[in-house]
Amino acid sequence: MGQSPLKLRHRVDLTHPSQHRLAARSPASRKALASHVVALTAIVAALCGLTAFPARAAEPERDSTAAEADAVPTAPGEAVTAESVEAARSRTLTRELAEQGESELNKAVRVFQQRYLIKRHRIELQLGGGMTVNDPMVTHFSGDVGLFFHFTEQLALGFTAAKYMARDSTTANTVESNFGLFAERSHLQAGGMLEAQWAPLFGKFAVFGLGVVQVDGFLIAGGGMERTTRGTDLKPAGEIGIGMRLHLLRWLSLSADIRDIIYSEKFQSCDAASAGVCGSAILNQVFTGLRLGIWIPPTTTYRFPR
Repeated sequence: MGQSPLKLRHRVDLTHPSQHRLAARSPASRKALASHVVALTAIVAALCGLTAFPARAAEPERDSTAAEADAVPTAPGEAVTAESVEAARSRTLTRELAEQGESELNKAVRVFQQRYLIKRHRIELQLGGGMTVNDPMVTHFSGDVGLFFHFTEQLALGFTAAKYMARDSTTANTVESNFGLFAERSHLQAGGMLEAQWAPLFGKFAVFGLGVVQVDGFLIAGGGMERTTRGTDLKPAGEIGIGMRLHLLRWLSLSADIRDIIYSEKFQSCDAASAGVCGSAILNQVFTGLRLGIWIPPTTTYRFPR
């Protein structure tokens, strides 16, 4: 059967010598040409001060699930499953949300510190003393002891007992020696008061950057009996005052106060217009004092944690 002229035109006769040499040398020639081109390129790069780096093969992309699986802690011999990967992802997301929420909460919320010293339903034992500041003729010194029960943080009720010591002032001695005048005096000897305290103010302040001190301010009112050097009978007396308490420790406080003890005293001097009837006078003894407060019980339990 005859063949078409088109197919005969593209056939190569391998038996012909010239065509065989051409078919055998063509691949070698192309390879040699490529080698020359690479060598020439290297020479040109060296002359231009360039360094040729071999192309880095791109690393195959890893599956995100496989990367997360590597971060999942597993026990020896335990296989990584889709459930463990999902659980690890949930824990990570929960931790990130919690940290973000805490940060936002700290920015938005202003926390008030709890009271350093709780007074409610505690007993305060007071020890201290004071001195008068208003009588130019006599100065009284006192040693005080008190016991109070604090029903709330603001209200307390208790009693105080005081022992007094009086000393004539320099002014009284000068008047007696220079003018021969002997003024009648009323010296306090001892007394006791039933006392109420109301503390409507509470606050805190910084002390030279060393710490924060908490304080409360309170009002004082009470009544009782006083004994003086003018007779042996007890005289009714009243008391008003104001004070401030520093909270040093959870079981210790320091109070500073001003108290006015008011009582009536009889004197021997008489008014001529009263036909020899001797009168009485209302006396005020203004004391300033300091008192240490010891709290019982020494510790307290907060209703809510900080």
